Amino acid sequence: MDITKALAANELFQGMTASLIEKIAAICIPTHYLSGIEIFDRGTKGKEIYIVPHGRVALELTTIGETVTEELDQALENEVFGEMALVHDYRRSARATALEDIELLKIDCAALLELLDRNHEDGYNVMRNLAKILARKVVHTNLLLRNAMV
Repeated sequence: MDITKALAANELFQGMTASLIEKIAAICIPTHYLSGIEIFDRGTKGKEIYIVPHGRVALELTTIGETVTEELDQALENEVFGEMALVHDYRRSARATALEDIELLKIDCAALLELLDRNHEDGYNVMRNLAKILARKVVHTNLLLRNAMV
């Protein structure tokens, strides 16, 4: 896998310079998951974000009684998930599971934020992209909740 191409195509790093992409590539850890394997669980501390170069990952919620699991969303090709860890050290709100054999790029949030702190313009652009991603996900979740109430 060409890590720099995967990063450049990803929604979080759209419009970034080749220099920044190369620096981010240096802190990426390619990680393979078999279909059905849990990537992270709800309630665990988020310290990494995950880039999906190809494939699908299910983002699932479990009811309070832990009896019913519903798929909330899927992270698809060129998307990012676990991105709330870039904003704050929240615990994961959903479980992520590989829907097929998949290779993800795992990026340590502390290392990425340190890189972005060195160049405020790049940092601003990544955070602007992050805001767009989070806004899209909030709208998607609102629609799911609205439909569940009908």
